[in-house]
Amino acid sequence: MRGSSFRFCFRKTCLLVFIIIFGIYKIEALSVLEHLKKLKFVIINKIDGDKKEVFAQNQQTNDINFQIHDLESKIILLNTNIQNLNLEISKNRQKITEQESKIKDIVLILKECLRSVHRADNPTFIEILVKAKNFKDFIDKAEITKFLTDKITATIVAVNESIDALDQLKKDNERKLGNVHMQRKIIDQKRVKLGELLKQTEESRKHVQSNFDIHTEELKKIEKEIQTELTKELEAQHKLQEQKRQQAPYAHIDEPHKGIKHIWPVEGFKVISSGFFDRLGRKAVHHAIDIAGQDCRGRSIFGASVRAPADGKVFHVTKAGNGGGYGYHVRILHKDGSVTILAHLSKVDCEKGDFVTAGQIVGQVGSTGHSTGAHLHWELRDILGRPQNPLRYL
Repeated sequence: MRGSSFRFCFRKTCLLVFIIIFGIYKIEALSVLEHLKKLKFVIINKIDGDKKEVFAQNQQTNDINFQIHDLESKIILLNTNIQNLNLEISKNRQKITEQESKIKDIVLILKECLRSVHRADNPTFIEILVKAKNFKDFIDKAEITKFLTDKITATIVAVNESIDALDQLKKDNERKLGNVHMQRKIIDQKRVKLGELLKQTEESRKHVQSNFDIHTEELKKIEKEIQTELTKELEAQHKLQEQKRQQAPYAHIDEPHKGIKHIWPVEGFKVISSGFFDRLGRKAVHHAIDIAGQDCRGRSIFGASVRAPADGKVFHVTKAGNGGGYGYHVRILHKDGSVTILAHLSKVDCEKGDFVTAGQIVGQVGSTGHSTGAHLHWELRDILGRPQNPLRYL
């Protein structure tokens, strides 16, 4: 009797020590998780800042490229103006040369005419008067001489005026050409400055992009660490569950639950064919509820989507065989240490190690394992492994 009492006390003491150690580990794990979550929040803020900077740098780059494109269009237009002005100046120079040559030719012709009139030893006005046969002859010769002289003078004046006009036009065109070259020089200087600014902006953008990539990698690393810590926590809870299951294999069904809230796993199908602790037609107590029948539209439950009742990690999946009577089934470990078993599935849509959220599809209703018809076996056990009524957790 004493030995039995001693063994009982020893086992109770071991369990108490294990619970204390687990509690310390859980506090440390939570502190690590909290630190990682805070660090994740900081990095997410950095990434948001990086995104804004990258966007601003891209906007500035686009604006500079637009200005450069506008300047290049102006340069093309100025180059065209320079070509046209050079062509016009060249034409004016040619015209001036032609007019000057024309003046020379006219002067030569008029000189010949004067020589013809005055070839008699270059007579003076008195000589023309003395040698004239009569007054009419004198008048005629005098008028011819005056006409030729006036004609030469008028022609030379007209040609000189034409040359002056062309020369003025040439000067105007050269002045315009100088202005265009000055504009081209100013635009070229702006183009160089914009090119330097574009280079600086591109280097700044690369730096910001590099920071963004580094922070993104840090975020991935932290998320991986968070998942690792969550896995450790869930595994520790499961280990505690197994340890406590050996000490207290059964739970009182009227004990107030302190677990997380669950949702109905088969949307639209409300018929419970076998309730919790139901013995009808069974050799043992039914530690779950069976959902079967049809929905409001008369559709059979077979093949209906089965959803996770609460958030958790899939720690066991059976996709073939009898599965210990459960057939194809899924086991989900929740944050409070409780375990959900969804059994007799026709198809499993998740993998071991998956983190699922409440409402996420994990399989389809079937009739595999020890089953007499299509239904969903919904079983819930607390952290001690004791069966619980899922309806009390809704």
